Amino acid sequence: MSKEYLTIGEISKKMNVTVRTLQYYDTEGLLKPSMLSEGGRRLYSSKDIIKLYQILSFKSLGFSLEDIKERVLKMDTP
Repeated sequence: MSKEYLTIGEISKKMNVTVRTLQYYDTEGLLKPSMLSEGGRRLYSSKDIIKLYQILSFKSLGFSLEDIKERVLKMDTP
């Protein structure tokens, strides 16, 4: 596994969120992992970390998850 990707456990520790929260964000379409490992583990890129930071920032300001979905910047655009 390449070190340019973090597992769900690594990103949860780095960003101080639970694995369950990240799984929920994936299920809700808020934060999809960049790829899955051969074994099916979620793998996150640096762009995913930036997106998670945006989500957590909006959440701390009191935005609902539906509002956050509309406001998070797309990381695949220049």
